Amino acid sequence: MINKLQNNKLFFLEGIKNIKQTGSFIPSSSFLCDGITKFVNSNCKSPVNVLEVGSGIGTFTGKIIKKLNSNDVIDLVEINANFCNILHEKFVLSSAGQGENKKKPNVNLINSDILSYETSKQYDYIVCSIPINNLSYKDFKELFLKLGSKCLTGGIFSFYEYIGTSFLMKLLRLHKDKGNSHREQIKKWIQSHLYEKEFVYLNITPAKICHLKF
Repeated sequence: MINKLQNNKLFFLEGIKNIKQTGSFIPSSSFLCDGITKFVNSNCKSPVNVLEVGSGIGTFTGKIIKKLNSNDVIDLVEINANFCNILHEKFVLSSAGQGENKKKPNVNLINSDILSYETSKQYDYIVCSIPINNLSYKDFKELFLKLGSKCLTGGIFSFYEYIGTSFLMKLLRLHKDKGNSHREQIKKWIQSHLYEKEFVYLNITPAKICHLKF
């Protein structure tokens, strides 16, 4: 309980310093956590690879890990060094210290901006908790095309945005001088891969979750 309070306090302080990076002052609710990780599942026939982008203090990470087996792998990409210290203690050390009775998946932690992260690996599931409401059109396009290219055939890419601060609405306002082309490009790309969407109102800031399938 003490560690949880300390981690939440750190999240709040990091939010004050850089709200564009954290997207919120308070970690996501369990309802949002359940929604965005709902399709993550282990496969008894072969190892599953999962990429979590913007892991923060591990709110979604813990839920994902519970769904995976010892042969599975989860890569955590987090830009904030202070958050990485928490992730390392909570998930990397516990995974490495299991010995022969290993039950948890292999956890790799990468302290990096996702746009700078290079890997040849393809993923079964990608969970993105980067606050897309704060992204520029350029970063949004680069991020989503990059993550989409890292999904295996049949893979699922899940993300969310806060309701009331819709990225698409902001994008439309910012790019009025360029007509509707940017808006339509993004809408068509998302709609072409949209598998399921849902709304989570029991969160400090209500959110819309989108699951894309490739």
